[in-house]
Parts: sequence; structure tokens; C-alpha cells
Amino acid sequence: MLDDNRALDRVSRSPFEVSSPDGYFYATDHPAMFHWVNRTILKVLRVEIGPIPKIDPSKDRDWNLAHGRAAPRYPVVILRRANVVALTVGLVFLFFVAHRALGGWLWGFVLAAPLVLAPYVGLFVCGYIQTDAYLAFLICLCILLWLTFHYSPDPVGAWHVVAVSVVIGLAQSTKLNGGLLLLAYMTYLVVMGRGIGRLWRPILAGAVVAAVFFIVNPVMLSRGPFGWVKVIGDMLRIRAETISGHEASLGPLSLLNRLHYLFPEWFLLPLFALFVIKARKERWFLPVAIWASFLIAGTIATANQPFNRYRMPLDLGLATLVTLSAASVIKRLWRHEMTFRDLVT
Repeated sequence: MLDDNRALDRVSRSPFEVSSPDGYFYATDHPAMFHWVNRTILKVLRVEIGPIPKIDPSKDRDWNLAHGRAAPRYPVVILRRANVVALTVGLVFLFFVAHRALGGWLWGFVLAAPLVLAPYVGLFVCGYIQTDAYLAFLICLCILLWLTFHYSPDPVGAWHVVAVSVVIGLAQSTKLNGGLLLLAYMTYLVVMGRGIGRLWRPILAGAVVAAVFFIVNPVMLSRGPFGWVKVIGDMLRIRAETISGHEASLGPLSLLNRLHYLFPEWFLLPLFALFVIKARKERWFLPVAIWASFLIAGTIATANQPFNRYRMPLDLGLATLVTLSAASVIKRLWRHEMTFRDLVT
């Protein structure tokens, strides 16, 4: 991947190096969480990146590789292995989500196995040495903590809110669409809250996420006490320019093509919806449904090109919600708590 060159160039610089044009661009192109992690991994393993060839963006991948522009392979391989570890641990978190929700180890495998076997997850998420594998790790950790606290006597206690919000802050500090988790969790806090708690708990969650984001991203305070306003504006501007650049080089993705790319098994959606509707009274349903809904809707709104790694949040949300729903329905049928007629009426 030609992006490997830019990724290694980014990792070779300290996240505090924001005074140079390249340093500032990297700091605002993506938040810094994966940057910190990758730098730490290479430092602990004593892996030197070495010289990084400059790619010619006017030429294609084959031309750049033929002319010696490939990134140093050893650090790329190390960081891809780190992605494998991050994504694997994230799927282990989903294993425990299913165990918590359904009460059996088998269901954990039923949820995690399809995601392990999906080639677009292993190849494109693990192969891209920037944000996506770490984002997947944090998305899965978020729902595991969230569901665990939901089963506790005080689901929205202040320290529970802080713990989930710290994870969400790290997710948003990995990739901006990690902010979907904040919107989802704030919605949950409003639904679960009582009285003034409907107000202060979402505010607390937002404040914790903002604090984590400022701590992880030194660029936020590099322009003075109120310079973060410009920094956030630059982050959004770069995202818009990236989308425009994709459309200029690859053409716009129509809504129909976007939906077909995001839901290749579109013909199964009615069945998925049936399972979800029938599982809506399960204890686990509220947090998982809110978490998944925001991941699905947010991915539909933001995935502007058919890059397989863009599907990851939607795939995690949809697979978790549908698998838990289907398993819940199957368990009720097996226990004769539901009949097949109940399922279709």
C-alpha cells in the first residue's frame, strides 16, 4: 500500500511535532491515538524505521513500487501484526459480549467466528497500518464495558459513565467517527436517566470524552487556549478535502451503490429485521441496539467510497445485533417459550 509510506512518516515524528507543515497536517489528518500506540510498539521492539522513500502521487502503485518507492517492509510487517493483535482482542471482547448476553460460551464463538473468517476484515483492516484496527478494538471494548455496567445494579452510575466515556474518548482520538459512540452513549444515558440525571450524565460523558481528546492530541493546545477551535475546523476541512479528492479520482458513489456495497446481503435484511424486532425485550437489547444503530447509520452517512475498511464499524454493529437477536430467538424456540407462528406474527 502506498499509504504505508505516509503512515511510517507520521510514526517517525513525535505527536508534539506540530510546528512544521507536515507535522501539523498529520496531527489534524487523523487524531493521534494510533500514532502513540505505533510509536510505542516500535520503540519497545527497538525497530528503526529508516529512510522512507517519497512516493509520486501522480503515478500509480505499480510505477512507484517499480521505482523503489516502497516503504521499509520490516516496520510495516510489525505494525500489521500489531493490528492483528488489536483486532483479535477486539473480537475476544465481542465473544464476552455474547457470553454475557446469552449465557453460554458457544454463543461467543457464534458471534466472533464470522467476523474472524471475513476476508475483508482480516485483509483490509489489519493490512492498513493506521487507524482502523485500533478503532475496532475500542468499539468492541466500549460495548463490553457498556453492557457489563448495564447488567449492574447501577447501570448509569457516575463512575460507570466515566469509564465508558474514557474508552469513547480514546476511540474518537483514534478516528473521528469514533464520535458515533459518544452520540450513542449519550442517547442511552438520556433513555436510562431519571430527572436531572437525563441532563448531567450526558454532559459528564461529553466532558470526559473532550478531556481525553485534548490529552491524547497535543495539537489541540498548540495554538493557544482557544486555538483548538481552529484545529477542529482544520480536522473537518481535511476530511472534506479527502472526500472531495476521492470523488475527483474515483467518481462519486451513488446512494444505491453505497447501500449495495455496505449491505451485500441486502436480501437478508428483512430476516435480520424480524430477528431484531422479536428480541427487543431481551435485557441486553437496549445498549446493543443503540450502539449498533449509531455505528450502522453513521457508516452509511460517511462511507463515501467502497474501501472495505470503511465498512468495519457497520459490520461490527450489524453482526453483533443480528447474531444476538437470532440466538435469543433460537433459544426461546428451543425452550418452547415461542412458536414459529409467534415469530412471523
